[in-house]
Amino acid sequence: MQIVVSHNDQEVEYIFHAEYNEEVPWAVYDTLYTLYKCPVCSKVTLKSIESFDGIKDHNGRVIETENILYPIQTGDLKFVPELIKSAFESALKTKNVDKVMCAIGLRRTLEMLCYDQGAEGRTLYKKLVDLSDKAIIPKVLDKVSHLIRDLGSAAAHEKDVEFDIHIINDIIRFTRIFLDYVYVIPKELIRIQEQFDLNEKES
Repeated sequence: MQIVVSHNDQEVEYIFHAEYNEEVPWAVYDTLYTLYKCPVCSKVTLKSIESFDGIKDHNGRVIETENILYPIQTGDLKFVPELIKSAFESALKTKNVDKVMCAIGLRRTLEMLCYDQGAEGRTLYKKLVDLSDKAIIPKVLDKVSHLIRDLGSAAAHEKDVEFDIHIINDIIRFTRIFLDYVYVIPKELIRIQEQFDLNEKES
């Protein structure tokens, strides 16, 4: 792949330092955008690499997260009900245009999943807890409850809430994990088992 153009977008958060009586840098967010062109088919790919200097691995290196922004990557969602799949894909299309609308679209996707699976509860969080208690989705809600609250804020205060790209990417991954867990993985396991049984018969 040939690099066509590259651009680094940096955001710096400041905190007031009483000793210096002024604001000083506290956190640095970097997003490196790179546009690639295939020398064979001439199609382009837009990739981003995100990093936050406050998150490092055990060696002290800043952890980087890579995303394909274009073409939109939805993976194999063929086992996901069409309406839910469409809601998820529509949310992804707004990711780089309107982050709040993307968050609302992801919330809608999760609400549709809950309805499809017969979840009980008044709020999205309680519905997901119900599915978790029934072992329909993984029991990780205590670790991602802040993401669900962010989704609730987006729905209730669309004009006031803001999301940075890091939160949006976390919510996208969170939603995709649930879609895979509920719809994709079970069907793939059945397919693998059927193929295994077929090979056993032929051998």
